[in-house]
This record gives sequence, C-alpha cells and structure tokens, in this order.
Amino acid sequence: MTAILALLSRNGSSLVIAAVLIASSAAIYGVTALRIDRLVKEARQAEQNVWLLKIEEMKRLSAEEAVAQARRSAEVEAQAAERIAATERNYTELEKDNAVLPDSSECGLGAKRVRLLNR
Repeated sequence: MTAILALLSRNGSSLVIAAVLIASSAAIYGVTALRIDRLVKEARQAEQNVWLLKIEEMKRLSAEEAVAQARRSAEVEAQAAERIAATERNYTELEKDNAVLPDSSECGLGAKRVRLLNR
C-alpha cells in the first residue's frame, strides 16, 4: 500500500493532470459536437426556407401570368365578337340593299350591284 501511495504521490500529479486534460478535452469535444450539430440544423433550415421562398415566388409569378393571360384572352374574345357583329351588320345591310335593287333580265351584274361588291 505504501508503494502505491509513493507511486501516486510521485506520478500522481501527472495522472491527475492527464485525467483533467482528458476530461476537459472530452467536454470540449462534446460541446463542439453539439454546436456543430446545431449549426448544421440551422443551415439546413435556412436552405429549406430559401427554397420555400423561391417556390412561393414562382407560384405568385405563375398566378399573375395566368391572370394576365385570362385578361388578354377576354380582350381578344371581345374584339373578335365585335368584328363578328360588325360583319353580320354589314352583311345584313348588303342583303337589304341588294333586295331593293330591281331585278333585270340583263345578263351579268348591273352597275348598282357591282357597287355593292366593293363595300
């Protein structure tokens, strides 16, 4: 027993210092590992948030483009409907004007009917 005490007293301080160094290294490693894990999780979450924002931005732009296309489509449809109505009105007027012209037994078209063609 005295030999062990003598050994510990002579080498004991070195063992204690070594044990303290090992324990403190383990504690620093553990704290560092926890910090690294937390930083990695935060970085992943930040990246996820960036992508979610990009996706939301693309959805918003897509919805705006769909609304703009719907407006353009409605405008084109209204213009087409107006042109069709104008053409139908013109056709009706031409039919009325043609019906008013006298029938003739001449061969071909009379001058008045030819003028209708130019309208």
